[in-house]
Amino acid sequence: IKGAFCVFDGMGGEACGEVASSISATTFNNIYKSIVDFDVQSIVDMCYIMNKNVCRFAQRHSIQYMGTTAAMLFFENKEVYACNLGDSRIFLLRGDSLQKISVDHVAEGTIFKKPPLTQHLGIPRDDFKIDPYIVSLKIRKGDRFLICSDGLTDMLSKEDIEAFMVETHNIEDCVNDMMELVYARGAVDNTTIVLCEVR
Repeated sequence: IKGAFCVFDGMGGEACGEVASSISATTFNNIYKSIVDFDVQSIVDMCYIMNKNVCRFAQRHSIQYMGTTAAMLFFENKEVYACNLGDSRIFLLRGDSLQKISVDHVAEGTIFKKPPLTQHLGIPRDDFKIDPYIVSLKIRKGDRFLICSDGLTDMLSKEDIEAFMVETHNIEDCVNDMMELVYARGAVDNTTIVLCEVR
């Protein structure tokens, strides 16, 4: 098994966030093709290059602030690397148990309803480097991995998501059912879902 899946959620819901996510996705695609074997260092290097490209675009176009989250899965033989920056999440369903395998990079103890991100792509300051969270796991047949933007997790609880992923056997139906509930609850933000299963 070899492959990669990712979600980039532009910050702020404005054009600059959309551009940041597009730059990151394009960079990801170009670098992914050249990687022979995934490991922690190659993934960290990829994150630095994506960050540099977003920052370079912002500087060239005199954009003061732009950024995007990143949540990525890299499958290599019988192992998977999960990597994230920001609050787009990665979940693993193994058997009937759903667990979050990403880390939310958000400021704690703030007065904001939606706390600001402490990590993302598009951080230009030399004194504050990006620090992607990376974890590796052995994969098993039947494992389901979900990558999603906060448009899903702000509207559906972990228990909601777990119920859909356990009870709905068809992947496409599972995604569609989750999206329908997001819309039914108001869909206050852009929602991106990537769901894959180890077969």
